[in-house]
Amino acid sequence: MTSSEMSATSKHNTRTFGPGTRGPSNANVSRPERWMAGVTGGVLMAYGLRRPSWRGALLTLGGGGLLHCAATGRSMFYELLGFSTTHAASGVASVRHTQGIKLERSVTIGKPPEELYRFWRKLGNLPRFMKHL
Repeated sequence: MTSSEMSATSKHNTRTFGPGTRGPSNANVSRPERWMAGVTGGVLMAYGLRRPSWRGALLTLGGGGLLHCAATGRSMFYELLGFSTTHAASGVASVRHTQGIKLERSVTIGKPPEELYRFWRKLGNLPRFMKHL
């Protein structure tokens, strides 16, 4: 690692970033959401600080959480749900490794839906079109 690079370490992974990069790439909040979280968090914090009560303290804490999300690009709620919006604007749909299937081809069947449903529900027919059974 050169003197102009830094190492960012979290409990999830280690990333090296330096000149020409924008920091760790483990963000799970998109750029428009980060802007909205920053503006909303700032407003909530300002409003909460003006109210010397429990409600004001809760608003201040909530605003601080939104500002943290805006600054870091990480949402603990998204992380708990396994959700990310960072790739939503790219037009490319993506799911985690074990949470989806890859459709390689499709087939059009010229039969009524009722007949296909009856065929599908007979377990003896499944090996005819599911080769892994």
